[in-house]
Amino acid sequence: MQTDGRVPRTRRGGTLRGAVALAVLLAGAALARPVPAVADPLPDPNPTVTATVWAHAPTTTEYRITGGYSAHSGDGDVVVRRTGTGAYTLMLE
Repeated sequence: MQTDGRVPRTRRGGTLRGAVALAVLLAGAALARPVPAVADPLPDPNPTVTATVWAHAPTTTEYRITGGYSAHSGDGDVVVRRTGTGAYTLMLE
């Protein structure tokens, strides 16, 4: 243990490095400008068609909903197409 008041070797420069890192972080945050999100517009909805669907086969590429997993105002079937993880396109026939 040191008794002469010197900073132990393991602590030298640590405070300066921390201060520099904090200054760089704050400068980056101050200079960063928010960019607005961009998305394609949604198609106009058809207010006469409504549907409730439970996509119950998450790994199947395409299938028809059966067994009470859907309810919609049309007369045809509901076709589910998996377009990605957790993403589906529905066709009301």
